[in-house]
Amino acid sequence: MEIDTNSHSFPRKINEENASPEIVVTNGSEGKTLKNLNFKISKGLTVISGNVGSGKSLLLKIFIQENELSQGNLKITGRISYASQKPFLFPSTIKHNILFGSSYDKNRYLEVLQVCDLLTDLNRLEKGDSTIVADQGANLSKGQQARINLARAVYKDCDIYLLDDCLAHLDVLVGNFIFEECLRKFLKDKLVVLS
Repeated sequence: MEIDTNSHSFPRKINEENASPEIVVTNGSEGKTLKNLNFKISKGLTVISGNVGSGKSLLLKIFIQENELSQGNLKITGRISYASQKPFLFPSTIKHNILFGSSYDKNRYLEVLQVCDLLTDLNRLEKGDSTIVADQGANLSKGQQARINLARAVYKDCDIYLLDDCLAHLDVLVGNFIFEECLRKFLKDKLVVLS
């Protein structure tokens, strides 16, 4: 298994050449929240819904191995990129917050800015994507923080995208745009889990 711990992208690959990405849980349980889970998630968009505290975020943390199942088995095939529920931003440029050590691919970068609805925001900032992000993103709106956090996850070219409540801080129009343009179109050939 290959593990790259760069920020909130956790590429993990089980060595199965040309295997389609998938997440399989068999007889999985964790604490009092998750019980007797049996499922297989394949390529496409899967939305996990439920009440606050029902274990949606916990399940994604199990997928990135931040938490472990107390019982059962987890098998993941493919490289994972993860966007946390609370945006992770650090003091550097917006561009560096999105690239986070990945090599710069101009076409992919511009497309990610577009599908994450960041172009208008960047055009309004005097220094565009060279604007320095204050500690914890204090100089950005909650929506901008969420979209930059999402853009970092989406910029990574992975097989599996785990997106933890990434549309929560967005207004309805922006959320609908990102759902259609980013999740349904840009990532249409990937395995995407949205909680």
